[in-house]
Amino acid sequence: MLFKPWSDVPHPRHELDDEPESPPLVPEVETQLTASILPETIVVVPRNIGVIVEMVSEKKVAGHISVSYPQLHEMVPSEEYDEDAQLYSAVNLEALQRRFKDERIPIFALDETGNGFAVVVPHFINPIAENKVAREIINLGTHITSWVALAPSPLNNGTSICKLDTNSSADQSFEIIPQMKPPHYITGIVAGITSCLFQKRQLGNASVLVLNAEGHSGFEKVDADSVMDAADLVAKYLVGEQNKTSYIKQLSARVRKINSGITSGMYL
Repeated sequence: MLFKPWSDVPHPRHELDDEPESPPLVPEVETQLTASILPETIVVVPRNIGVIVEMVSEKKVAGHISVSYPQLHEMVPSEEYDEDAQLYSAVNLEALQRRFKDERIPIFALDETGNGFAVVVPHFINPIAENKVAREIINLGTHITSWVALAPSPLNNGTSICKLDTNSSADQSFEIIPQMKPPHYITGIVAGITSCLFQKRQLGNASVLVLNAEGHSGFEKVDADSVMDAADLVAKYLVGEQNKTSYIKQLSARVRKINSGITSGMYL
């Protein structure tokens, strides 16, 4: 008869650990463009504000940013059962694949000349992937590219929109927007973009608008009025001044439809 030492305590049967603790994996991130284009302006928004770009009718896909985890593809799941952990290795692999998902992010050209790009970036649980995607987006531009980024944040100060103090002179129309003050903050892909531009000493080319939202980082509900205020400011980059009126009208109808029945915010 085999006796196990008392210190070797089996894993409790009532605990289901579908998300095993593991360090973030390092993904492979690559950019593919259909043409060699040097955009004058690049607009970056997280997916929960993506409706601002989705409603641009004259956009076309100019390339993609691919995020993949070859380590997971090389792992072969097995049905080996671990009695102590109460888990199959196949279940463990499935949990990792949910956490570290492959992504294919479109890069949109906003007009026929390709003078403007727009990128809608999904939320990444893996901070390494987020930082690598931010660097790839920065590499799309040059030292003269103007950057416009939108970020959600729980402002809680009665303001629908404010701006990050970047000492930007890229767009004088943003001068009327109040600056974001502590303790408010931004996270996610826009924070990564801002950090990369600061390291390259190009932060003066960036205008970062912060929209009032609520919820956990990456899953915020964005205030509908904030979306429309931001769209009014950035529409000239997305559709041009001549198409701004029709764009705002269509976007407003879409936002109000999504927001119907919700009093505080919406998932976009």
